[in-house]
Amino acid sequence: MKRKRYWASGLLAAFIILSIGIYYIQAASSHLPQFRLAALEGNEAEAEGLVLSAYYNHDALGEQAEITASGTRYESERPFLDRVGDLEGWMGSVQPIGRLTLQYPRFMRGRAFAEYLDDEAWVIRAELEPEYGVDLLKPSYRFRIDMLDKKTGKSRSFRADLPESKFDSKSIIDLQRFGTTIKAAVQYEVIGMDGRRRESEIRIYDIDLNEEKITGSAKVDFGTSAGDGREIRIFRVFEYHWTKPSDSLALEVSVMDVSDLESKDGTSGGIANQNATAVRQPVMAEHRLVIYHYGTGEVKQTSLPLSLPDASQNLFRTGPVVLWTRSDGQALDLKGYRASDAALAFEKKLTARVLGAESIGQTAIGPDRLYLALTASGTPEVAAVDPADGHLAFRGAVTIDGVDENEKKRLLSSIGVSSISVRS
Repeated sequence: MKRKRYWASGLLAAFIILSIGIYYIQAASSHLPQFRLAALEGNEAEAEGLVLSAYYNHDALGEQAEITASGTRYESERPFLDRVGDLEGWMGSVQPIGRLTLQYPRFMRGRAFAEYLDDEAWVIRAELEPEYGVDLLKPSYRFRIDMLDKKTGKSRSFRADLPESKFDSKSIIDLQRFGTTIKAAVQYEVIGMDGRRRESEIRIYDIDLNEEKITGSAKVDFGTSAGDGREIRIFRVFEYHWTKPSDSLALEVSVMDVSDLESKDGTSGGIANQNATAVRQPVMAEHRLVIYHYGTGEVKQTSLPLSLPDASQNLFRTGPVVLWTRSDGQALDLKGYRASDAALAFEKKLTARVLGAESIGQTAIGPDRLYLALTASGTPEVAAVDPADGHLAFRGAVTIDGVDENEKKRLLSSIGVSSISVRS
C-alpha cells in the first residue's frame, strides 16, 4: 500500500510541475509579437501559402516561428501532438505526401518513402523490393505496385519482377499512368568504393496493369556516357506538384571531369594523397536539361550554364516551364525553358538594387510562381516571379501591427529568416 501511495504522490507531483511549466510557457507565448507578411506591390493573394521559417530573438532567448500572411505561429504555441503529426507543415520537399497522408491515412500508413502518382482516378505507389537468395550481397528486385481507387476506396497490390542488371544502385524517380499502362522511370548507378559514379542511366519500364508484369523498357539516350575521367550525374528536376500527372520527365544531367582526381594507377587522388593541403573537386564539363516524352519516347535537350564556385544554382519545373536560377546574393540570373522541347523561352537578370533590397537569399518554387527571399533595411522581404516570362508579380515584407515605428523597427530587427517554402 505504501508503494502505491508513493507512486500516486509522484504522479501528482509530476502533473503539478508539468501544469506549472505549461502555464508559464503559454503565458510567455501570449506576449510574443504577431508578425505577418504584407504586400508592398501586387495582389496580397500572392502571399497565400507562402511560409517564412524564422527565428525570433528576445530576452537572451530564441523562438522558432513560421510567418505567413495570416500571422505568426511559434513553436511553443503548438501542442506536442500537433508538432509530431503536422505533415503539411514539416515535411518540406515531400509536402504532397503530407497531403495524401491526410486524405488517405489508411492507404498511406507507414509508406511515405516511395514514388507516388496522384491522378484523377487513382493514387498509385511504386517501390523496389529486394529479394535475397544465396548471395545476400546481390539481391534481385521487383516492383511492388499499390493502387487506391479514389471512387470506391478499394485498393489492390501486385508485384512485377525487375530484370537483373549490373547496377548496384536502383531507385524509382517518376511514375505516370497512360490508360492501363504504368510508366516507371528507374535510375541506375554503379558507385565505386570512392563514391564515384562509374555508370549512370535512366530506364523507363512499361508495367501492364491487366497482366501485372513488365511488358517493355527503354533507355533514355542522353548522347553521352561515363568513361575514363568522366562521371555522369543525373537528377530529376524538382517540381512542386511532383505527384501529379505529366507527359514528360525533366532531368538535370551533369558531366563531371574527374581525371584530375585519379592517379596513374587508377586510385582516387583524394585517397592516394592523404597529406594534400587542398581537396580537389570534380569540375563540371557539361550541364544539360533533358526532357523525355513518355508518349513518344522522344528526347529533347539543351545546354545549361556551368556552375560557378561563388554562386548557388537551382533548377525547378512548374508546369510547362523549367526555370534555371543562379544567385550570388546580389543578382539572380534567370532562364526559362519550355518543357515541350527544352528551348529557351526567356532570360532575365534581377538585381538586389532593382528589387529594392540589400541581398537576395533563398529561392522556392510554388504552383505558378518562383519566390525569392530578400533583405531590405534589415527587414525580411519576399518577391514572386512569374515563370512564364520572368516579370515581377509581387513584392511583400514582414511587418507587425499595433506598435509605433521605433518598436516596429526593433522587433523586425530581431527576426532572422532561415528558409522560404510554399504550401498549397
